[in-house]
Amino acid sequence: MNPYAYDISDETPILFPVRMQGKWGYIDKSGKLKIQPQFNGASDFSEGLARVKVTKKNISKYGFINASGDAVIEPKYDYAEDFSEDLALIRYGDEHSGKFGFIDKSGNTVIEPRFEYLGFTKDDAKFVEGLAPVRIDGKIGYINKSGKIAIRPQFDWGMPFSEGLALIKLNKKCGYIDKNSDYVITPEFKSAQSFVEGLAAVLVDDMLGGNWGYIDKKGEIVIPPKFYFTKHFSEGLACVNLTTQTPLINMLRPFLGFGPPPLPFLYDRCTYIDKTGQRAFKETFDGGFPFSEGLAAVKVGVWELNYGYINRSGKYIIRPKFDNALGFSNGLARVMVSDKLGYIDITGKYIWEPTN
Repeated sequence: MNPYAYDISDETPILFPVRMQGKWGYIDKSGKLKIQPQFNGASDFSEGLARVKVTKKNISKYGFINASGDAVIEPKYDYAEDFSEDLALIRYGDEHSGKFGFIDKSGNTVIEPRFEYLGFTKDDAKFVEGLAPVRIDGKIGYINKSGKIAIRPQFDWGMPFSEGLALIKLNKKCGYIDKNSDYVITPEFKSAQSFVEGLAAVLVDDMLGGNWGYIDKKGEIVIPPKFYFTKHFSEGLACVNLTTQTPLINMLRPFLGFGPPPLPFLYDRCTYIDKTGQRAFKETFDGGFPFSEGLAAVKVGVWELNYGYINRSGKYIIRPKFDNALGFSNGLARVMVSDKLGYIDITGKYIWEPTN
């Protein structure tokens, strides 16, 4: 699973959002403009529809368009998220006092807005494997697509299900539950990530640094906790930060206010490992992102960052020259040069020259 990949159904033409003179439109894979720039914000297409933002008199509303640029759902929500499993989260009111609900692709309200602000990344408030996390009276639970409570609100924090398990936090410890609300892995970790490709990254102890490792679905540690920070596996490899800092620096880190993700000068360079925990290649970088379509975006430099793309052998296929870069999807990758957005193909050729 690649979090940077655009989720586009087979029936929908593959389109990519672009920005021109402050307005957003869409291009096709060849770089031809298909939907004229007219929106104040635009997301990738998801399940045949794309979320767009329209701002008038400093008031922004969200709606959804189809691949022809037609407004399928008029911009009327104070906030909305992309569609996932045929439903999209919407909100009326402001972020903290407003209520969240879900609509279908016709714009019908399927689940009335009655849920509280989740308090974490909004795009994690979505249906996955038939359930979605919601907050009620300050606690996280899960609902089904009818809006009925499937898992009673009882957790301090919770993520969507992934590979049959959901990451939750209770009393400052992370664990994993199944769809029956049973603990498959009891809360015991200081921090954790969702399961991807059968493994999940967990933080065993953050006082001395270098204590991220990976567990399997039985909760058994399969890659020892020895990394400063980790990302999820993608295409069989995961980016990890190697730890060579002295214990003194790492012990002082919490008292200096440095928490993960750490500041650049407090950790060593990163590399990629396979599922046995072995390094995939000797090359190291100042940052890295999950592999997608055989390539991974990596950065070099600490204060002035340059992004390029490597292959599974750690060799540069596209030399570092971008200010930011995302993963490849459908043959293209989104890159930034200064504040301008562009798209490149796997050779590094611009399909869409950077514009703003």
